[in-house]
Amino acid sequence: MSQYRYFFNGEEITGKSFIDDNLVAHVPEWVLSATDEELEAVGVTKELFVPETAPEPTEEELIAQATEAISGALNAAIKDKYVEIQQETGHDFKDPVEFKTFAGFPNVFQSVAQQFGAWEAEVWHQANLYKQQVLLGEVVMPSIEEAVAMMPSYPLI
Repeated sequence: MSQYRYFFNGEEITGKSFIDDNLVAHVPEWVLSATDEELEAVGVTKELFVPETAPEPTEEELIAQATEAISGALNAAIKDKYVEIQQETGHDFKDPVEFKTFAGFPNVFQSVAQQFGAWEAEVWHQANLYKQQVLLGEVVMPSIEEAVAMMPSYPLI
């Protein structure tokens, strides 16, 4: 269905009404049902309205969008593993960053914190290596599910 904009004396014809408390601009019904000759007789002109469409994203933009989505999914999977470890240890660490601070000095959580930190570092290392292969055209960008499935298993062996 074609969309038109209607003008009278150079001004676009619009009206204002409210539907469910929302302001709606509209063209009066008689204008929509009139023939071109009837419109011309009363000094109304119409122009074909073509809504602007966004340009197609570039390959670089698509890769950036996919990378951002995959990074978010990897972060969520890392957070899920952290929550799992938190439940196993029975301790309520503030967040994964705080938890990893236990890796740096002798304490009851040091070995598991080191293990978690090493695993997380390997997740990002592997993800960045794969991203470089995508940028070089050697492999295709994985889906979010594929990227999460490609994460190294925990704990690293």
